[in-house]
Order: sequence, then C-alpha cells, then structure tokens
Amino acid sequence: MSTAWVDRLDSRLDRLLPPGTVVEQIAGGIEWAEGPVWDRRAGAFLFSDVPRNAIWRWRAGKDVECPLHRREPRDPSRADAHASRGL
Repeated sequence: MSTAWVDRLDSRLDRLLPPGTVVEQIAGGIEWAEGPVWDRRAGAFLFSDVPRNAIWRWRAGKDVECPLHRREPRDPSRADAHASRGL
C-alpha cells in the first residue's frame, strides 16, 4: 500500500476526515471503481471495477484479493438483459 493524498476543496471535509489523517491507497490498476461498501460481518471493504465486471475485497492487514465474483458482460441485444442485477 502507498500513501495517497486528499485535495481539500471545502473545509467541511474536516468533519469526516480530520487533517493529518493518513490515507492509504489499497489498490492500483482499477479502471473505474464504484459502489464501495463495508461488510461488517466479514470485516471487509468491497468495491467493483465496472468495465472488468469484477468485485474486489480488501481486509485490514491484507492485500486486495482477486475478484470475488466475475461473469461476462450481458449481451444487450438479449431480451433478458434489460435490467441490471449488479455484477
């Protein structure tokens, strides 16, 4: 992991992320990250890489793990492809 930075464009951010807080980059090479969520039961941070149809998992003290679930993108021409149900 490497240290990242935060550009503070509004002082209200200080209420959520106090000045001096160390921010760590937990992954690299992610094309488009979306939907971060904390799974309290698993003690894991989950996020998706949309173009790759991949869901990634990070736990404190460990590296980001390989995709938890991955499947090929749906063919938009198929009749059952009208609704997204996530990755």
